[in-house]
Amino acid sequence: MLASNSYIARVSEPRVRHILLSINEGSMTAGMMIGNLINGPVIEKLGLDVMAYTNAGICVLTAAVVAMLVKPIEYEHPVGWREALKPSHLIDTFLCVLKRRKNHGRLFIQLIYVIIAVAMFASPAFSSLAFLYLTKDIGISLISYSVFTSVDHGSKAVCSTFILLVVKWMGWDLMNTAVMALAAGVVGYIVMSLTPSMVVIWIGMIMCSITIAAFPILRSQLVSLCDADEVGRIYTYDAILHNVFKNLGSIFFNFMYGATVDVWPGMYLAMSAFLTCVSLVVMATFSLLKVKYGSK
Repeated sequence: MLASNSYIARVSEPRVRHILLSINEGSMTAGMMIGNLINGPVIEKLGLDVMAYTNAGICVLTAAVVAMLVKPIEYEHPVGWREALKPSHLIDTFLCVLKRRKNHGRLFIQLIYVIIAVAMFASPAFSSLAFLYLTKDIGISLISYSVFTSVDHGSKAVCSTFILLVVKWMGWDLMNTAVMALAAGVVGYIVMSLTPSMVVIWIGMIMCSITIAAFPILRSQLVSLCDADEVGRIYTYDAILHNVFKNLGSIFFNFMYGATVDVWPGMYLAMSAFLTCVSLVVMATFSLLKVKYGSK
């Protein structure tokens, strides 16, 4: 995702960048949905080894398609792969994020990273514990759970692309769209935490899926706030935050679920709603500051 986002950000025009980034993110979740649907039957009927060989073949095919279709980008200050692997290059990534920029660019970049970090910390609440919550506390079957997770990935793929296409068609403000997307996630987590009804869980899951529409907008904003040669470093920092805070969130919510399941099984979802609300407040602040200072 880091490489594909960086490439798309470099070669796309600013007016459609967020759309292309959303399609890229949506295609990943669509692939996860298809994988969830076919992995079980293939493993059950043909064996785990067949599924492993199939996955390896798909990876090779993907690499071949990328090699044929992706064109090289000319950089003003190219960096070789040996240089990129040095610790100094990673340090340069952090310095790039912290350097002074015109029109309050550094402040805006930091606010975007706070939004992403908090949202990533909150996101594993449902995804990593859905199996236990739905099968043990709600009592649904494994088949129903498989369908649920597939629809979850499918709704994220649709929301990631469809919402931003509608926004472009309707001419809505992108910052307000990102705020509303995060607000939908807050409501989704709250309703899921309050009742064990599967109907409500389905509604909450779809509302949480809308949250994904905010991230292509934020990542497009990151590109507009940095120089062309800095895109890779900016997205590297984004990827670091994404993985670190998502893993920390998974550890935190697994501990919280075990500590509160006997009192309130949905308490961890309420905590996720609170954290997403924090991300929402920072997003609203970012949007207001963008309007106030008139930054591009």
